[in-house]
Amino acid sequence: MNKTVKIYFIIFSLFIIISCGSSNNHNKITKKIQNPNCCSDDLNDSPYKNEYVLNEIVKTLNLLIPDYYISKEGKGFYITDECRISACNLWDMVDTLNQRKDYDDCVILKEGHIYHFAPMENICSFSSIAVLKNGKVKIFKKVNCPENGGDKIDDVINFIRSYLPINKETEEIIKKVRNYRHYGYYINTDYDLFYCR
Repeated sequence: MNKTVKIYFIIFSLFIIISCGSSNNHNKITKKIQNPNCCSDDLNDSPYKNEYVLNEIVKTLNLLIPDYYISKEGKGFYITDECRISACNLWDMVDTLNQRKDYDDCVILKEGHIYHFAPMENICSFSSIAVLKNGKVKIFKKVNCPENGGDKIDDVINFIRSYLPINKETEEIIKKVRNYRHYGYYINTDYDLFYCR
């Protein structure tokens, strides 16, 4: 390889390295823009404010598991600076693509929608369901854990049927709600798992 070819090869290699670095920085910036504060007004579906609904969910989680996360996190479940719930699944049963799969994901809260939420760790993953109806948040706690003061899944379904029309789409939503545990991500721990019915 002659000297001129070597120089061209080095210049080309440097160009590729600089381009890749620039592309990586662009991707990081783009990702940051795509993942806004989860309480942004752009994510609201009036009359709901995300921060209010997320606070209701956090209150429920801290009520259901008062000791475990206080001892582990030092402050129980909480809403982060970016308005995301710590260590918690949140999944829309009406629109299952509207979910918190990764830390950066924001869930949009909508009128008439049903949301499954639970701590991610199996040991304390009591499932609860929030229904947004007429500007209010109705929460069914510890679903299918009646021995621990929980609500029954049939109570959730009866409530949903009281306001959704009788049609095929409603039956699909009911089917998802019955299988709520399929909509979430859970972390196994060294402790025995807690199972509800």
